[in-house]
Amino acid sequence: MHALSLLALLLPLAAADTHKECDCMSWKQGESWGHNAVLTQWVCQSFYPNKGQWNDSSKRCVAINGNKFDGDTWEGYCKAAGRWGYHAIKPNGLGEATGPTLTVGAATGNC
Repeated sequence: MHALSLLALLLPLAAADTHKECDCMSWKQGESWGHNAVLTQWVCQSFYPNKGQWNDSSKRCVAINGNKFDGDTWEGYCKAAGRWGYHAIKPNGLGEATGPTLTVGAATGNC
């Protein structure tokens, strides 16, 4: 019985860390860490098409329709896209890729 009580107490602590907006930070050799708006927009529109919306003013992905982003999952997408490649999004904002494939030396999520 005590184990069930302890589980009920600890379960909320294991819940996902959720956020209303996130962005990606990246690093390239010879440069310092910085906000990467192009990578952020790619992750937002590629992996969260009905859950997030790119905000051109803040350069962040903002959760919509009552959704929230899991910070660990967001970070995983930033890292994967940064490593394997991403594209700039056309100005129409419809998620169409344009230009060469971009990569970074390292990336992380920032929520």
